[in-house]
Amino acid sequence: MKNSPLMLKVENLSVSYDRIEALRQVSLQIEKGELIALIGANGSGKSTTLKAILGLKQANRGTIIFMGRDITKRSVENIVASGIALVPEGRGILQLMTVSENLDLGAYHRKDDISKDLKAVFDRFAVLHERRNQLAGTLSGGEQQMLAIARAMMASPRLLMMDEPSLGLAPLIVTHLFGTIVELKKDGYTILLAEQNVGKALRCADRSYVFEVGKIVLEGAAQELINNEMVRQAYLGGGE
Repeated sequence: MKNSPLMLKVENLSVSYDRIEALRQVSLQIEKGELIALIGANGSGKSTTLKAILGLKQANRGTIIFMGRDITKRSVENIVASGIALVPEGRGILQLMTVSENLDLGAYHRKDDISKDLKAVFDRFAVLHERRNQLAGTLSGGEQQMLAIARAMMASPRLLMMDEPSLGLAPLIVTHLFGTIVELKKDGYTILLAEQNVGKALRCADRSYVFEVGKIVLEGAAQELINNEMVRQAYLGGGE
């Protein structure tokens, strides 16, 4: 695996909440530079998959291999330090701290100079530079989502995971958000995206996995899934 572009490999992952099995034998993989979308209805297992990869939920069975190393039983801090960052559902920013303080927290585990990454974040999100001394809780919803993504970027991740980033945002902001996600991929980020907005997700992804009731029921190239009759009927309807 050392000479392979394969970055993440999840095999037969099962996760339970109390006695309820939230994931059942989920297997997926991501190559370096890919943008992979996990799609499906609310409660289908997408978010649980991301949480298990980051160590926020312990697997009952299965393995998670990242950069050739088994991280299945590692701590969250260890996994973050190994190069995985999560933009959580609901953004998870600290509202009573400034924009700059939130960004500093994203790099808390780093021992190197973060100034280059901070400049890159401010170059991409000019509004965050303008409001760097403003309390994060006073930002608009779209600006808070920018901050959540920027904070994850400050970790200098090899794998950037996003959990329902478009949730609660106005349509125009959602379109801008997905444009940003595409730009991040072009910049070289490897992205694992869990998203209920199936149309937008498939149009920016390389490949996708379709979740239903804790299982992957379909996988393939994103363009193929856009044209798949089951996907169109279940998720796309007459449009996005």
